[in-house]
Amino acid sequence: MFSLPTTSSPSDTGVSSVRVDEFAPVSTVNADGGGTVAFECTSPANSFWCPRLSYFNFRLKVTSRKADGTAEALTSTDTTDSDLVTTGTVQFRSYPAAACVQSFSHSINGVTVETISDVQETASMLNRTGMSYEYARTAGNSLYRLAGKDGKRNSESANPGGALQPWDTSANTKTVFDCGLLPPSGVFSMPGTIPGGRHRFVLTLNNDLRTRCLIMDSARSALTSSTTNYVYCTIEEVRFHMCHLVPDAPVPVPRNVVLSIHPLTVVKSSLSASSGSSTHTLSVPPSTDRLFVGVNLATAGSTHGVQDSHDQFEPSLSVLQVQYAGQTLPNTAYQSINKSATDRHVVKPYADFLAACGKLYLEQSSYDNMEEWQNNPIHGLSFEKSPNDSSTSVIVRCTRAATGTTDLVDETAASAAAAANLVVCAQSHQAIVLTYGDDGLISSCDSVVEL
Repeated sequence: MFSLPTTSSPSDTGVSSVRVDEFAPVSTVNADGGGTVAFECTSPANSFWCPRLSYFNFRLKVTSRKADGTAEALTSTDTTDSDLVTTGTVQFRSYPAAACVQSFSHSINGVTVETISDVQETASMLNRTGMSYEYARTAGNSLYRLAGKDGKRNSESANPGGALQPWDTSANTKTVFDCGLLPPSGVFSMPGTIPGGRHRFVLTLNNDLRTRCLIMDSARSALTSSTTNYVYCTIEEVRFHMCHLVPDAPVPVPRNVVLSIHPLTVVKSSLSASSGSSTHTLSVPPSTDRLFVGVNLATAGSTHGVQDSHDQFEPSLSVLQVQYAGQTLPNTAYQSINKSATDRHVVKPYADFLAACGKLYLEQSSYDNMEEWQNNPIHGLSFEKSPNDSSTSVIVRCTRAATGTTDLVDETAASAAAAANLVVCAQSHQAIVLTYGDDGLISSCDSVVEL
């Protein structure tokens, strides 16, 4: 408070330049989806790769078929909330680039360090548990197309606009749209940088991108590809933007560098369409200390309905309790947590979720406020355990309420509950051990171990 400076100096981050290199894939991209897309990238010596400043850019082409068989841009007519073949509330599904990808793998100097299956669920869990409200409502919603204008979510009854409907003007002529993807991996989520080395990224693409990436009303979605007003969705191109930081002066790289990462692993179990109690035993990594639980439909990704988004989690669980590493949480099972419960309990499960995300103790903002969360709930539980505990078995006891439409996903077109997935996401701790040579480049990736 009373320190009076006598000199001034320029701010110095220790970085002399920031360089973003754009890489094209080394394999052919199937415009309709399917197959794999591979990228091979090299970080030179004295250049430090920053994963959190790097991303993939999917350029998606969205058009509508004209009567003469050619394609044209969508306009505000296509976003009109009316179940007609000429309208249909056409919109991007939240995080369309993630909807294109089935799995993601990352290799360093030829050694696979991470493989992410179920990219859409994993990305949704990562965003919902880690992203701040401020970032989500601004850059996150735009860069990754997570939500529409003013944070509006996907809806078939009210236009979300914004990044989810970039064609929502009468004079729109654009047909290709940039969609960012930050892989939901431990390496891409970790702070800091990685010195020079060789990296290979492989993205396995989903088929039927039109269904995966777009939401529209039933009349429009039922059109065949040879019919006027049929909506196309294809991949125009995919690029990887790799950010390197170059220090002011050469930085000596230690012989061994250990990267500590906190990956998310998604495992699933089936839930029947009928109401009732069930017990599920699943396997998670031995270093797990956080578990997140949600319910989405078994048909996710198979229709254009809002309810068939992988990130739409039903508020249908009425009872929930999880057992792991000799602990049972919550101590008393959640009761009446489904949406239709007249005595619904919300505060404790929401507070437990915030605590598991690290938001409650630090008083940090969350991706969802309580009202948004309770319509699309993910339950979070913290399992602190001894360092030598390597438990892998998780037991989930739950009861699903499936007696009406109230407990279904908001905006659902379904009139009754359907078969679903119990989605369990485990946060674990791993270490990647890298060995560097005298040239400052990775000579080997020695191991990936559980901590």
